[in-house]
Amino acid sequence: MLNYCLIYGKFGLPKMGVAGAALATVLAQAISGALCLGYAFRILPQLRLKKGELCMDPKLAKQILVFGIPTGLQMSIISISDMALQSKINTYETALIVAYGIATKVEFLGWQLSEAIGTAVGTFVGQNVGAGDYKRVRKGVNCAYGIHFICYGIFCPLVWLLAEPIMGVFTQSPDSIRYGIEYMRIFSFFFLIGGTMCIYHNVLRASGDVKMTLAMGLSEVVTRISFTFLFTAWMGYKGLWWVSPITWVCAVAIGAIRYYSGKWEEIARKQAITGK
Repeated sequence: MLNYCLIYGKFGLPKMGVAGAALATVLAQAISGALCLGYAFRILPQLRLKKGELCMDPKLAKQILVFGIPTGLQMSIISISDMALQSKINTYETALIVAYGIATKVEFLGWQLSEAIGTAVGTFVGQNVGAGDYKRVRKGVNCAYGIHFICYGIFCPLVWLLAEPIMGVFTQSPDSIRYGIEYMRIFSFFFLIGGTMCIYHNVLRASGDVKMTLAMGLSEVVTRISFTFLFTAWMGYKGLWWVSPITWVCAVAIGAIRYYSGKWEEIARKQAITGK
């Protein structure tokens, strides 16, 4: 909403163009962060730290770094691959660049569903791995599959059907609308697969198999960058629309193979015994 208001100067706000998009992003994140902190401190008394509690437990700090650093690296390298794709898109005409920018906003909305499901199942898996109940972990993952299917069973058809009116809200350029419709109808077809990537990321991470989540991130970098140049050389601009969907499929395949191999359970059991 802020993007729309600040870019086009709606509701009495100044028309800022590209600068408005940047400002909207910063404001949205700042407001969201402040509201989340306020809510958490109000509802969760355990988060209200006292002066005597402001100390670090070296063992816990080590565990946090062991899980956190690979996750940070994974997100960083994925961002690098996204920039590589964006740099290629920027070589095309303005209408295509505009279309991609609008369509990725819709794509980002879709990722919120999978991130929410993935975060929830990650918490569930972490608790049950800690309790040594691996059978319940599998039940939780199966439930996540079901929730995922229901959410994207609604989201994906809506994006497919409403692609044209969605594009029309943000641009009146016929070429931009056409490009945007093409991309949204392709990624909406693959989102049911791509969304499960977040499930595998969180399940493997929560069970201690952080090296494999990093490997999934690296696979996204390699496939997205290589497919960007391969597909555009083969199909022209239309190849751009297939880069992310095929990248998702490759990453999901790695996660699925790892999960169903049961290796994550071996790692979790070993960590439970050694405490590392």
